[in-house]
Amino acid sequence: MVKIQTDRKLDVLPPCKSDKVFVGEEVIAIGHPYGYSYTITRGILSATGRNIGLPSGAEVTDVFQIDAAINPGNSGGPLMNINGELIGINFAVRDQAGGIAFTIPAKKVRELLVGLSN
Repeated sequence: MVKIQTDRKLDVLPPCKSDKVFVGEEVIAIGHPYGYSYTITRGILSATGRNIGLPSGAEVTDVFQIDAAINPGNSGGPLMNINGELIGINFAVRDQAGGIAFTIPAKKVRELLVGLSN
């Protein structure tokens, strides 16, 4: 997470409630892979409720699996539905399998932000 302090108002994506997403839903990922600014890829929400192990041994629970292309530089970018609402934040790919990426649901991001502000 990055906290930005500025005197000007920043635009934000409207969030989508995580319980309103569905498997098979078309999704859009935005990022800057390999330094190519403002790249957009699309795919589908392949699964919800996934738990994935990280190389550190830690486990991230209850995340979305997507098949939108997520390359180095897209991590940390938004995943949106076709209405432009934030579904989550892209954070990982499965190196051993082409086309599998993972997203932290917007609901979990909101909970984290509320926890940080307290």
